Amino acid sequence: MFVRKTLGQNPREIPAPLTPEERRKADEEQEKQKSEMLLEEQQKREDQHLLANYKSESDIELARQRSLEFVKEKIRAGNDQIKAIAVMQTEFQSEQQRNAKKSTEQNVDLQRRSGQLALASKNAQSTVAEYEAERTRINTQFDKILKRYREIVQKRKGGGKSSS
Repeated sequence: MFVRKTLGQNPREIPAPLTPEERRKADEEQEKQKSEMLLEEQQKREDQHLLANYKSESDIELARQRSLEFVKEKIRAGNDQIKAIAVMQTEFQSEQQRNAKKSTEQNVDLQRRSGQLALASKNAQSTVAEYEAERTRINTQFDKILKRYREIVQKRKGGGKSSS
């Protein structure tokens, strides 16, 4: 639509109002740009935090090792416990064979103790598996941190060279 101004001024075009579909698309595009901008700002903050906490790749590896110390100790202790239970089970099986002809009451007690050892072994194995999963999670987390750190450092080096 053209509107002619008075006194011979040039006509100007007034765009037609947006249809509901066009308005919805424009709103979606605006929302998309806003969310991208927020994501970029969030990434910048995370990058700044990363650089503030780690001055080098060796700092990241040191933090990884510190995070893994507790988990490694728990895994070692769990494996030691599993080995001790296995020794106890072997000894217990020998005792069961020796006492096979004893009274029913003793056999019930032996079966109960056997069940307790099996349950203890299963629990120890489950605990070790949980700590193994935690070790994997920690390593994955620090791999991501290290990768992002390298990207940031490379980007800064690349940015510094191009401005020189």
